[in-house]
Amino acid sequence: MAVFGGSMSEWVIPFNLVAADPPMSVTQPWERCPNLAFQLLCLRAGIRVSFAPDERTTRGNIMEWATLPFKKYADFTGRSRRKEYWSFVLLNLVCLFAAVFLENILGLSGMVLGFYGPLTVLLWLGFLVPGLAVSVRRLHDTDRSGWWVLLGFVPLLGLVLLVFMVLEGTRGPNAYGEDPKGFDAGSAAAVF
Repeated sequence: MAVFGGSMSEWVIPFNLVAADPPMSVTQPWERCPNLAFQLLCLRAGIRVSFAPDERTTRGNIMEWATLPFKKYADFTGRSRRKEYWSFVLLNLVCLFAAVFLENILGLSGMVLGFYGPLTVLLWLGFLVPGLAVSVRRLHDTDRSGWWVLLGFVPLLGLVLLVFMVLEGTRGPNAYGEDPKGFDAGSAAAVF
């Protein structure tokens, strides 16, 4: 989301829009806007549209958020939003249910340790490192050390970890980095 001004009053637009300087002409490439009506509106208003995603300000769809931990595979530094963490957890659960279902159909369940199938084990191994990394970054967002993730291995104390994952992150920068929501330290307004 960007703020633009100029001869118009200042507007906040739910896209990454900036004022065109000079206004776009009809001869410029049409691929800047996704559909013709929106393109014509952009040209008429003198607005340049940029769809290049910015990791800090993009809203993205749920699959973009869910796969972001794979792009930051073993990055245990920085902070992650609740949206990134819970989208990844949802993707993990859906994939595990699909693997268990497929193993039951193919008769592969119970081949590993008497309970798990080979697809489930491979999937679990693939999700292990990014899952730990996104959990540590989520704890960093709540201004806690990543070592708190070890509470998940202690019965009943894992509920404390669940509460930490649900809590809103610290606004503004903290000891672990900038706010992933884009809050400025001197401002209470969010980027989105």
